[in-house]
Amino acid sequence: MAKTDIKDIQLRVVFTGKGTKTIEAEVISANGRGRAVAPSGTSAGSHEALAFPSKPEQLVKRAQDELIPELLGQDATQQKKIDNIISVVDNTKNFSHIGGSVAIAISTAALKCAASCYGKELFQYLNPKAKSIPKPLGKVFGGGTHTLLTTSDIQEILVLPKKNNAKANIEIMQNIQSDFGAYLKNKKIFAGRDLEGGWTAEMSSEQVLDIVKKLADKHGANIGLDIAASEFYKNNKYRYIDGRNLNAEEQKEYVKKLISKYKIKYVEDPFHEDDFESFAALTKEAKGCIICGDDLFTTNPYILQKGIGMKAANAIIIKPNQIGTITETLRTVEIAKRQNYQIVFSHRSGDTCDTAISQLAVGTEAQIIKCGIIGGERTSKLNELIRIEETLKH
Repeated sequence: MAKTDIKDIQLRVVFTGKGTKTIEAEVISANGRGRAVAPSGTSAGSHEALAFPSKPEQLVKRAQDELIPELLGQDATQQKKIDNIISVVDNTKNFSHIGGSVAIAISTAALKCAASCYGKELFQYLNPKAKSIPKPLGKVFGGGTHTLLTTSDIQEILVLPKKNNAKANIEIMQNIQSDFGAYLKNKKIFAGRDLEGGWTAEMSSEQVLDIVKKLADKHGANIGLDIAASEFYKNNKYRYIDGRNLNAEEQKEYVKKLISKYKIKYVEDPFHEDDFESFAALTKEAKGCIICGDDLFTTNPYILQKGIGMKAANAIIIKPNQIGTITETLRTVEIAKRQNYQIVFSHRSGDTCDTAISQLAVGTEAQIIKCGIIGGERTSKLNELIRIEETLKH
């Protein structure tokens, strides 16, 4: 058996930062080891891989019986072959047999094992020429489905620092979030935290944006939004808490108004996940703004190709667990890069301290990484960026 051949794969059920169960995988060869944990989302696109078609414990047993025997003895450095075996054993379009969480945990662990075999960081193994760190995009305030304590329909109000230094950008985000907390305390506004560590309170989106704009200007950052519009789209209308029921054209004009008023540089999922036409119209009309598709694309290369053909969006969220394997993740990234779409690697609301997306973001030369501001599972990814930056400077 070659030193890079897989000699053991261990699966276990562990927990995410929001207390839900997920899958951890360890892939072991003679001279390498990789461990990865699958995250899980709250507002998931309908085209995503199915994370848990059965209970996690049942998926582990199924994988032990059907998948792991097929992977033992395979070369850990042959990522495409490993991922193909995972897909063939599952034999569904959305991993509804072995589960998307099992698939991405094993796929990512295999990549980490391969990098370990060569004594390299994952980003170096993927791309020896990698030399840039993506800018962090962090949530200051959360609304929508991530929290109950809110009157804000917009799921995430974000900041995107402007410096070309990981540590400095992380400090900017933390200062903005801290100052926002001080504002809430000073005004005696009852507040809490959402699933990703963002502030949440009974404030409208525009009330929050008024404050965040001042803080972003003060500290040197731009504003971003994740509208997650599919979450409040019902019967062909965008139904807001304040009673507004907007059609697609009215929604587009409202988003354009926010972009203009607050000088917003990043807007994610401003329309329903199947409305490619409205994405295309906004992309054309909102000059200088990153229009990003998450639920629109779900890291799927085929859906992305449709969006490219319609000129819908100019950026794509990359969440490996949406598509199920590293091979398909990298394929989607390459298609997007060829069309000059910006690449935004992203965490999930149910995340862990696994730092694979930080490594993948650097290795694929992504422009942005969205991974929160505070909290162990968020901070782990930000601290990893600082470590990688130090490596790149040496």
